[in-house]
Amino acid sequence: MPAPVLLADIGGTNARLVTAKAGERPQSPANFKPRNLDELNAAIAMLLKKEGDKRPRFAAFCAAGPVTDGVVTLTNRDLTLDADALGTANDFDGVLLVNDFEATAASLPALLPHDLRKMGGGEPVEAAPKIVLGPGTGLGVGALIPDNRGAAVPLATEGGHVDLAFATEREFALRKFFVERFGHVSPDLVLSGPGLVKLYRAILFMDDQPADPDATAEDIAKRARDKTSSAAIEAVTHFTALLGAFAGDAALMFGAKGGVYLAGGILAKWGSDLDVPLFRGRFEAKGRLRSYLAQIPVYLVAYEHAPLLGLSRLAAEKIG
Repeated sequence: MPAPVLLADIGGTNARLVTAKAGERPQSPANFKPRNLDELNAAIAMLLKKEGDKRPRFAAFCAAGPVTDGVVTLTNRDLTLDADALGTANDFDGVLLVNDFEATAASLPALLPHDLRKMGGGEPVEAAPKIVLGPGTGLGVGALIPDNRGAAVPLATEGGHVDLAFATEREFALRKFFVERFGHVSPDLVLSGPGLVKLYRAILFMDDQPADPDATAEDIAKRARDKTSSAAIEAVTHFTALLGAFAGDAALMFGAKGGVYLAGGILAKWGSDLDVPLFRGRFEAKGRLRSYLAQIPVYLVAYEHAPLLGLSRLAAEKIG
């Protein structure tokens, strides 16, 4: 019988915790907003107390940042996690700590048909690389690489911190605005929840419109959907176009004929409001490689707990 494990997805804003049997699909995780490590350990203790004698002896954590020697400092949050310290604080016999998009990539083979919405392209090539991108508090990028032995290896990357490419005159004006204020303009800076707010504020400033300092990413997406704000509509349009362009770049770099998967809470909430023709147009607009990219399928991941599912699979391998 599979061993029970604690699964924990620690993001830039939320922490999702759940117990499950290793390798199985987790159900109904609890959502916390811990402000520091003490509050995170308190949330873990609360969850473990409910399990009583059946409490897991093994835990698997994923976090939004690069993991080195069992330690991660989150990229968009002042929080550091140490696998050994987490094990000691919570009396675990073993702790696995990985990047959140390594975990998300590990989930891809276990996603079900109803977890996915296809966004154009052909059919995925068997035993070809797959990539996953996720706009959230930041922009995560992971990959699933075939190992030539019938399996695949999930790969964590920091692809969200490369240079973001702009193409149109208006986009170049936005880039100038961001360079003057932030220096390096990465996909993580622009293609995220805070990035959508930055796009919106930049458009207001450039068009001499009144500032709107309290607008959230959710507000902006709703105004664009309801067509009540031209600046919100433009911000969402640029976000979609630039995400498509970056996804196409990533697909070329990894040779992702197995498919491109869009995860993260932002796009799942947009659902059918996502402008697929605009996304695909910029995804495929790579000159001589247009026909290459036209065949690559893109999927919107509707299952919001893919990182926990991937963690469950990684935990099963670790315990195995």
